[in-house]
Parts: sequence; structure tokens; C-alpha cells
Amino acid sequence: MQKSIILMAALGAGLISAQEIRKKDTITTADLDEVIITGVERVTTHTSDYVGKLPLKNLENAQVYTGITNALIQQQKLYSTREVVRNAPGINYSGGNFIGFIDFGGTGFISRGFDTQIRALNGLATNLSLSQDIQNVKKIEVIKGPSATLFGSIISSYGGLINRVTKKPFKRVAGSADLSGGTFGYQRIGIDVNTPLNEEKTFLARWNGSLQNQGVSKDNGGYTRSFLFAPSFTYELSDRLSIDLIAEVNKEKIVGQGQGVGLGWSPSFYVERLRGFLASQGLDEATVDAIVDPIPLNIKDVYGTDQVDKLGLDTKRSFIDKSFETNMESFLINADLNYKISDKWSSRSSAVFASGTTDGYLIRLDLIPNFIPALLQGLAQGKPAYGTPGADYMSRSARKQEISLNTQQLQQN
Repeated sequence: MQKSIILMAALGAGLISAQEIRKKDTITTADLDEVIITGVERVTTHTSDYVGKLPLKNLENAQVYTGITNALIQQQKLYSTREVVRNAPGINYSGGNFIGFIDFGGTGFISRGFDTQIRALNGLATNLSLSQDIQNVKKIEVIKGPSATLFGSIISSYGGLINRVTKKPFKRVAGSADLSGGTFGYQRIGIDVNTPLNEEKTFLARWNGSLQNQGVSKDNGGYTRSFLFAPSFTYELSDRLSIDLIAEVNKEKIVGQGQGVGLGWSPSFYVERLRGFLASQGLDEATVDAIVDPIPLNIKDVYGTDQVDKLGLDTKRSFIDKSFETNMESFLINADLNYKISDKWSSRSSAVFASGTTDGYLIRLDLIPNFIPALLQGLAQGKPAYGTPGADYMSRSARKQEISLNTQQLQQN
């Protein structure tokens, strides 16, 4: 993607502008000694220090990956990693992970048909749901295919993994602030401040932080509030040796939210469970088959439609009240020791420590096909009945969970 293009052509001894070129009826190669294109800004990366554990260009790297830079994030006004990752081909948001739970990856994606989450930080495995806010994100690397040999099998799947590269300090004073608002009470402020801490500019610091509040489209007044603070420092001990230190503190409160209403199980799932239940009541196989076989196994015949918008659900109604709260806190620190051995060799010693806690509810809502309560009621009366196609019933479950997780990794490249 390019922001601007400026063309200058050399004609004879002088330069003529692109506007003068347009006035000529024809332009031949004899008229042009040189064409200069400036102002091109890349929004996807062509090199990575983390994907192959070496500073390789795309063509030199056997891995298939997409690097999405902060330039594209700013151009598109994106504020969550979920929105950033959609710029990569071949990967989609799944929505299948549990909101606010540190041990489920926070945001789930389907890459090449397999689940994957954002569990890598600057090339290191954290096995912890990192902040979904992009305030401290320099780049998101979506890596395709099996990557367990380089990143470990704990955070990698056959679909690959996603690596989050954080911002680092640089040698000048700079800063930015971003204030955003939107529907359902969405409010967000982000701040980024960078400065050298000494005259020699060998000790650098950068502070990133954000506050965000987001309501919901439901009628229960639920909301999500999050806080992120991410300081980072760089100290150059010599022209060969430097230390990078990055920390993140993240807090999130989620009120009145669950996984939404869904068709949690297929008709065949219910039929198999029903068959097992009837057999456990002492019915012989022939009787069980006579009861279960008339039940259809396709979505349309069971639910009366195969389109979600025709199920009759009120999209603004919530079946969860505001008493269900989930609180998540996480902290991580990442240190890199970089040493230039020679012009062609360098060493990077990296370490990461992360910890997090979750205290809250896992809430699940599923539509129940009409044939299940109709059949159970009919069997109680001694005559099987299957009701009419549709889903007039719902199962609702809430499970209290308290989770804590610590993870650490050392790596030498």
C-alpha cells in the first residue's frame, strides 16, 4: 500500500515535473533518463527475526507467514488483535474461546482448519492469554503450518501460531495520544510516550497505556472494562551489547456476558445420547431402535430451518444478568540480551515470565430441539412423541472458575 507517489523525469540537462510530462502527447524512453518513486510505506513485513529464529527475508524462509505492521493498524484504526489478524489470508476468527479466561488463549482463530491463539510474545512461548489491546503492538506475525519444532508444541497447532511483537524505545523524544468512541458506549484512550533518559541516548524508555470501556448490544447493561500499562526500556552498554526490557500489566472486568446462544450440538449428538439413556433404563436394542430411528438427523428437519435468522431469537435479549462477573489480571516481563559477536554473527539471549489469574463464570447457552422434551414426556406417558420441528427450549449453565497460571521460558539464539 502506498501513501503518495512523486514522479520526476530527467529531460536533457534539467528535470521536468510529472505535470509537464502529462502535457506531452507521447512519452518515449528517450525522454526519460530517470524515474524516482518516493513516499511508499509498507504495511506488511518482508523480514522477520522471530518466525525462523533468524533474521531472514521471506524468500529465504521456509515458513509461510504474514507480518502485519503498526502502519496498517494505524491506517485502519484497529484496536484489538482480533481485528488486526483478519488482514492475514487463510485465518478467521472462531469466537470459540472463553471470554476473559487466561488459559484458553483469549481470542481464538481457525488457521488452515485448526484452532490457534495468540500465545507467542517476541518469539517466546507464554501459554497465557495476552492482552487483546494493540496499544503495545508493533507487529503481528501470523505463521502458517506446524511450528512446534521452533516454538514448542504447547502453543503451536497444525494451523500454526500467532506471534505478537511489542514496541521498543527509540532515540528521540516523541509521543502520541488516541481518543476513540463508538456504539454501545465504546470509549478508549491510548497513550504512547518515548524519550531518551540520558544525554548520550544510550538509555531509552517508552511508556504505552490504554483504558477501554465497551458496552454490549444486549438489554442487560453488560460491559467490558480493560486497563493496559506497558513500559519498555533499552540500555546500550556498548556498541556491541544492549539490553531490552519489556513489561505489561493488564486488567479486565467482564460483566453480564457469556458465549451467546448457539446450536451447541448436532442432532446426531442428541440422538446418540438419547440412545444411551434409553439403554440405561433397561430397554432392549430393538425397542431403542424403534424409538430413536424416526428422529431426523439433519438440521433443517429438526430445528425447522437451517438459517439462524429464522430461529426466532431476539438478538437484543440477554439470558444473563449483571450479577455474573469475570475478573482477569495478567503480568509479564520479557528481557533480551543482545550481543554482536562479529559483522556476521550475533547472539540474543531471551527470557519471559508471565502470570495471570481469572475469577469468574463460564456461561453456556444452547437451543434444545423440540423433539427432546416431547419424546421424554411421551415416554413417561407410555407413547413416544416427537413434537414439531423447532427449538422452543434452551439449556443454560454457569460454572464458577478460579484459575491461576505461571509460565516462563529461556531461549538462546
